[in-house]
Amino acid sequence: MIPCLYLAEAGDERTGLICDAAARIKRDGHFTTKAGIVRKRLGRPGADPRQIAQAQVELAKGVGIGKVARLTGLGTGIVHKLKREMTVPTGT
Repeated sequence: MIPCLYLAEAGDERTGLICDAAARIKRDGHFTTKAGIVRKRLGRPGADPRQIAQAQVELAKGVGIGKVARLTGLGTGIVHKLKREMTVPTGT
């Protein structure tokens, strides 16, 4: 906790806020954002598992990455990652 306080005093406000939120999560198991949303972990929230499953079905059909992203509401980066995970490397 001391390094976080040092960084906050040094003027790095963002790092101080992140450390503060991390300390609250460690202590209470959650923290509340300024907007009143209760979070249990830091970072961006992940994609909905239903969207991921739907994207995998569409990719298995052979639909392109861009179209799958539009159909499911996911980003093209996530769909591309799913497609890479679905392909099995051949040969050694």
